[in-house]
Amino acid sequence: MLRQAALALSLLASVNLPAPASANSGPAIAAARVSDITVDGDLADWPSKIERQELVHFDFEVSDRPTKDDASASFAAGYDEDERAIYIAIEVRDDTVTTQRMTKRLPNGLGTNPDGALLYLDLGHRASFAENMELSFVGRPIAAADNALLPAGLVTQARKVNSDGQGISYEWRIDLPALLQHRNVADAFELKDRVIGFDVLYFDRDSEDDGSIIKWTFGPNDGEDNTRLGDLFVLTDDRPLVRIEGTTNWAGSSARPPRFAHFVSAKDTGFVVRGATHGDGTFHVKVPEGDYTAFASDSRSLLGDAAATDVSVGRQPKTLINSLVGRLPDNELSSLVPALMAENGTRTVGVAWVKNGETAFNQTFGLEADGDPASETTRFRVASISKPVSTMTVLGLEAQGRWDLDAPLSNHWIDPDLEGDLRAQLITSRMVLRHLTGLPNWRGRAPLSFLYEPGELQSYSGEGFEYMRRAIEAATGEDFDTLASRQVFGPAGMTKTSYRWSDDLAGDFAGEFFGTGTQLQHYRGDRVNAAANMLSTPTDLAHFAQWVMSERRANPEVFEQLETANPIELIDPEKPELARHGLGWLIHDVGGFTVLEHSGGQRGIRTHLIVIPEREEALVVLTNGSAGWPIIRAIFNATLNRDGLLDELDEALYGSIKY
Repeated sequence: MLRQAALALSLLASVNLPAPASANSGPAIAAARVSDITVDGDLADWPSKIERQELVHFDFEVSDRPTKDDASASFAAGYDEDERAIYIAIEVRDDTVTTQRMTKRLPNGLGTNPDGALLYLDLGHRASFAENMELSFVGRPIAAADNALLPAGLVTQARKVNSDGQGISYEWRIDLPALLQHRNVADAFELKDRVIGFDVLYFDRDSEDDGSIIKWTFGPNDGEDNTRLGDLFVLTDDRPLVRIEGTTNWAGSSARPPRFAHFVSAKDTGFVVRGATHGDGTFHVKVPEGDYTAFASDSRSLLGDAAATDVSVGRQPKTLINSLVGRLPDNELSSLVPALMAENGTRTVGVAWVKNGETAFNQTFGLEADGDPASETTRFRVASISKPVSTMTVLGLEAQGRWDLDAPLSNHWIDPDLEGDLRAQLITSRMVLRHLTGLPNWRGRAPLSFLYEPGELQSYSGEGFEYMRRAIEAATGEDFDTLASRQVFGPAGMTKTSYRWSDDLAGDFAGEFFGTGTQLQHYRGDRVNAAANMLSTPTDLAHFAQWVMSERRANPEVFEQLETANPIELIDPEKPELARHGLGWLIHDVGGFTVLEHSGGQRGIRTHLIVIPEREEALVVLTNGSAGWPIIRAIFNATLNRDGLLDELDEALYGSIKY
């Protein structure tokens, strides 16, 4: 059994197969046997003794914890084996039921929405930051995945407001085989145990100014992040879920323990239950009764490299006597990266590692958007790595006397949305580069407005960089791409980098993909965006990192300003964990080293650039998938942190990544 399980898992590292269905580590529920359910919002046809779990957590970014007098909700999950359909029922008690949209927009997904319920599903429980499927009934029913509506008939949903006006019920029916087939799951019609990433939310909107979210799992409402999803078990029989406790460690290493314990079913090696560990390596997880092969791993290792142990799970809770053991991988990037790509379902990854000032490794793996093999000329959209390049462009203009970091941008341009707001006259380029403008990251469909007073708090803002770009273009009469070519691209030897899309890039473009593997329609316009739209290669960004280190040696006084992080007084006291910005870069002081870094994250894009000048070392990792963070973390640990001296930085950069 152990050999078969290990073989099945090791295949993930050698062929392009989807990751196995795997549980996470949040709450768990097993779908109960049901039959003859009609989806009409009336829950009278549900079994009276079915397990119901309450929505008990609240979204702390929206409001104080709602009281049960205000709103409470519970849900049940059922499975009709004859229909092969999952049923979900939510029962809400709410003192104020609202069904009409509001005019005022509240944060974190509430928007202008009235009361409503949402389900988040991830059929494969894939890696973190892979987009979820959303089944919602907020004003009207919607069933969507990867930003597209699901075909009619896959999901049926209904709601019913109680006659007393102080409660509301929701029902869903999910045609499981049809949905799996639509999502290109190979074994869609097999009758087998499955575990689905799952969460339930209820929007309680009481008035224009008051709203809250209660949910099954802990944390914010984020439909793009699978790290907090719970587990919905759909089993072929009535086996109970059993709590297992234990510890993890690495074979032959005292490094921080593995973050996950894995239990692979002996009956079906594609059925994997995965539980998160605490900092000391302890864990608890619920698994169905049965026989398993268990091991430990996380984004520093590969599933196929695990040392496994046989575990038999009965009907009583169990504490494992021996630790589950994981094996740290070989740091050879040429074999490590393809295995990470297969394990995390990512199509293209580019890596460049600068060591002792020279390029020690440079390779792009996988396929381009058109299906051709990727190469060193494959362009990736790098998202917010654009910002450090834009920063160096502006510092170059200042060095030439063509720009003043401390002059008001209003001398050259004011956003039409801010005309008449005197605060717009306070914004400077230095504030932009330090994310102190008080502007939002992006305005979306709303008019641009201030979140904070300029200079009050560090608040990440792409709008700020775009504001600065428009002012510079107005002052110089040149577009920003041309300025960057002269100030940075040319001097740094970046021959394949541009802020602007052109049709001749199509043959060398990596593309952008959801974590589920669906390709996104990428932006093909020629509009320059100084915050986000740059296209580049690992080669060019390695050249950029080498040039930055050279400029640092030549202009220490400039880099002293650049590397001075915002004082702690400018960090939101409710978010003390935020990394502090210098000029255009995030600044870390780790083990006596100054670290300059910036990541990029949009749908279908996960990228990271890290420069450690005192070590003459840098790392570029570009991925074209929403599940790229575990890959980036593993590559970081195989390169810059190969000696374990940057564990503190590893935790600061990637500590929230659960896979």
